[in-house]
Amino acid sequence: MSNSVLTSAGAALIAQCQLNDEVLNIDQMVFADIDDLDTSATPSTDTEMPSIDDIVHQCAATKAGLLNSNSIVYSAILDSLVGDFYINFMGLYCSEHDVLVAVCVMPRHRKYATSSFTLGNSLIKNFSLEITDVSNLTGITVSADTWQMDFTARLVQIDERERLSNYDIYGSKYFFDDGFSIVESDGTYTLQAGIGYIDGIRVKLDAAKDLTITDDTIQYVYIDACLNGDITGVEALWSVEVSDTEQSNYVDDASQQHFVELLGTIAADGTITDSRESDDSSIIGEQDIESQINEHNTDPDAHPDTFDPLGAADEAIEANMLTADKTLTFDNSMTAAEIQALIDAVPKNLGGYTLTMQFADGTFALVSTLSLIGFYGGILNVYGSADDFAYSTSKSVQLMYTGAGSTALLFARVSAQVYIYGITIGNNAEIASFMAIRTNQCANIHIRYCVLRGQSDDISDYHYGIINYQSQLTLQDSYINNLHFGLYSEYGGDNTILGCYCGTNTYDMWVSSSKITAENFGKSNYPNSSYTKPGGTINGHASDRVGQITTNQRTTMQDALLMRGSSITKADYPLLVSFAENSSFIKTAAELAADETLRTFFTEDADDDTILYLPDWRGVSTRGLDPSGTFDPDGASRSLMSYQADAYASHTHTINYGISGSSSTESVYGDTDNNTLTGTKPTNASGGTETRGKNVAVNYFIYYN
Repeated sequence: MSNSVLTSAGAALIAQCQLNDEVLNIDQMVFADIDDLDTSATPSTDTEMPSIDDIVHQCAATKAGLLNSNSIVYSAILDSLVGDFYINFMGLYCSEHDVLVAVCVMPRHRKYATSSFTLGNSLIKNFSLEITDVSNLTGITVSADTWQMDFTARLVQIDERERLSNYDIYGSKYFFDDGFSIVESDGTYTLQAGIGYIDGIRVKLDAAKDLTITDDTIQYVYIDACLNGDITGVEALWSVEVSDTEQSNYVDDASQQHFVELLGTIAADGTITDSRESDDSSIIGEQDIESQINEHNTDPDAHPDTFDPLGAADEAIEANMLTADKTLTFDNSMTAAEIQALIDAVPKNLGGYTLTMQFADGTFALVSTLSLIGFYGGILNVYGSADDFAYSTSKSVQLMYTGAGSTALLFARVSAQVYIYGITIGNNAEIASFMAIRTNQCANIHIRYCVLRGQSDDISDYHYGIINYQSQLTLQDSYINNLHFGLYSEYGGDNTILGCYCGTNTYDMWVSSSKITAENFGKSNYPNSSYTKPGGTINGHASDRVGQITTNQRTTMQDALLMRGSSITKADYPLLVSFAENSSFIKTAAELAADETLRTFFTEDADDDTILYLPDWRGVSTRGLDPSGTFDPDGASRSLMSYQADAYASHTHTINYGISGSSSTESVYGDTDNNTLTGTKPTNASGGTETRGKNVAVNYFIYYN
């Protein structure tokens, strides 16, 4: 549930614009994560712009459209490159008048970005306003697109209708055979594997589950089930709970309806009572099914012996969709036809799982196109060697097309998330209009750490790296060479290019009449390109920033880690670990134990070689390395990232004193014969607890991607 309100300042601005016949331009959407925000209550009309510390993302409204003559919707797409943060507040903002026009609060939820080995989520945020004659007020005349409309209520109705249909058949609870029954063996209580329905929600336990039981009182064993869905699908969530009190249906904090049914009880003396049978006598039970089967079996010739009314549906489902993650492994002894046959044998419905096509090191001679068509409902990986998951100009896996057609890899009508990592895709022959990759009406194609290249320096035959047709495509950290066009997207599509590099013999990075977003793009020599690099001269690729250290006033940064000595798992951050190893910035646990100042480096774990500790830069400032020692007297003996303790330069103080005759004090003594002064006397203490310069507190971050 979410609650929204027009702010007092927003209402005043609307009235002012209507009075003066001015256009109201709501151009920004603001997202925040506010501590202790009551998302169940309607926000105050006096709500102001969140503080800079609470704002997690602010962007231009992707699109605005009319729902009707008095309603408008503003939309923002937070794609998989945006994150990581949480959201519980959304606002519409007019930057022209510096006014927060409307606000909406909602249950706190996470937005996370795609990293090297983690799939990010994409969110579409819509905010609708009802204002009289809104088109004239805002100048918006186009209708809202279908993706701007909230179909959630309709989808929930569909899910509920299906649940009720199951309920009409199976009642409040129904279990096949011994599924979810409680058994005891040597004092251990176990729930049997099987399938059942809880208030119309299908539940399946793949393996027996042990129960934790308290011996001194009666124990109730319940199953708790609910439907959890969004715009992309719905799944049954369930758990088994053991309690010493009776439970019932409830609604959780996210407004999800939970159905709770008793599986059985275990008495203090260990006696088990099976409570799986439903009290509803109207459902179609197993006995009803068996009686109907017996009736039909009076004519055995009319019915095959293999008829299985209880198992056939499950077998049909498993035959037409993945039921677990699956990996296909290809080596270069296989022909394109053999590889294609394995691909075609996999169900198109990935069932929410991941299908990985793993190519072994070597050169694959493809005499025909590898076609991946119609996959949906999961993740599709096309991987080379994990050692090549970084920017480079060559890869251990090479898919080289030599066929009579024109395309090496074809993706068509794929709505699954696609990741193509660490592969060279090209051709070894003079092929007119060669295409390394062609996409046709696909949802999300991510190409990263790849090399796309033509056969030779002769690019007159119009070789293409990618032809994108009406697909959403991201090309990142890749190398393009010996191609007439790196990306050709004249047929619609949404293209993002991040941190790629173009070789000396590519005529044009792209030709496109559709959307192009480009950042950190390095190019070498294609003077005829219509593309002007954003932000001035940029050379290199996005991975250049791995290991770079920056400061920020926030506690989190996208693609960066806080430098406070925390531990990371090496496998999760391969680029950062490679940077640290190649730069000799890693110290051993023994070295750190002997010298605590080495905390400013990466340090290893004494017992676990899969763990690495980040540098700890709390409370220190930076100083430019001076190998000559001209400005830093220790500079000749220092290395990058080394620690230098605080100090003050050698100096003297003066002390005034007087003496007469043979007098003496407790710590300054006079010579009675010569009236000379010897000994020491401390000055009074002054100052703080450390020597420091003027400073401002910030956080240090290091980029891992």
